[in-house]
Amino acid sequence: MIIVMSLLPIIVIVQQELSANKQEREVLFLLEESMQYYRVSGLMIEPDVNEDILFTYELIDTHIMRFCASWVALNGRDYEHCFVATH
Repeated sequence: MIIVMSLLPIIVIVQQELSANKQEREVLFLLEESMQYYRVSGLMIEPDVNEDILFTYELIDTHIMRFCASWVALNGRDYEHCFVATH
């Protein structure tokens, strides 16, 4: 019983990290999907996700767009990833 109780916090932390990694992969997929749509069509699409993830787009130069996503992951840490695409 004591061993289980001492391992429980470690198991919880590992589970939070695994969930955060899965969430990060999902967000990166949506971000890349938006970027690829822009590269093909020149149009922007807003990913259909919950309001916990903020997607931003910035025109850097003619036909160069920055796609960013920021969120607080399930492990409580802030994440932000950006891609740059040309059309």
